Amino acid sequence: MRSVIKFLVIGIVALTVLVSCRKNKKPAMSEDDAVELIANSVGASDNGVSSETEGAIAFKLNPNAGNCGFIDTVDITRSNSTSATRHYNYNVTGTREVICQNNQPFEFKVISNFSGTYVGPKLETTGSGTYNGSLSEINSNTTEYHYVGSTNRTGNGELKTKRGGDVSSTLSLSSDVYIDKSTELITRGTTVFSLKGSGSKGKDFEYSGTVTYNGNKNATIVINGNTHNVTYN
Repeated sequence: MRSVIKFLVIGIVALTVLVSCRKNKKPAMSEDDAVELIANSVGASDNGVSSETEGAIAFKLNPNAGNCGFIDTVDITRSNSTSATRHYNYNVTGTREVICQNNQPFEFKVISNFSGTYVGPKLETTGSGTYNGSLSEINSNTTEYHYVGSTNRTGNGELKTKRGGDVSSTLSLSSDVYIDKSTELITRGTTVFSLKGSGSKGKDFEYSGTVTYNGNKNATIVINGNTHNVTYN
């Protein structure tokens, strides 16, 4: 009888330890790693928000950009191999359309698909996604363009931090920003994001928050209530 009781006690202790370990298991992607991924998603490294706005503004150079209803087909590749620590390469396909108001071009509507790779100090990913948005105030006397758009991305990659491991994630972005017409840089506005995923070395993760643009490629990321100041490329 004592042997049975001893066996049951050992079993209960082992189960308790197992449950405790599972509860204490850290997320497969840390908050710091998530911040890098979000920063990439607003910069140029992963066809981010700044790349979306640049692509929409570039449509003005098209000789037909003044014709109401004109639709342009996009098929471009963006890459950067000059940085010693960050490399990216991705392809973008889609359309850009001239939308008019009172028979005058008022905004450009952009719908695109993208796919590519990113290699950075903490993260290496391959992903694809879609985005759609509109750039308004294109011919007004204002000093800023206004861009509103949304992006959805799925990706797989490898963490290069001490924790390591493979990760899979989905990221949703909703942006409302203003861009200086002379510098073509985002001056103000916000992006609301939601990041979810899983990994080989940790439990499922979920992060949400906002990106506030401060100008000159500086931004403040608030993620799960914590504040991070970043510079994006």
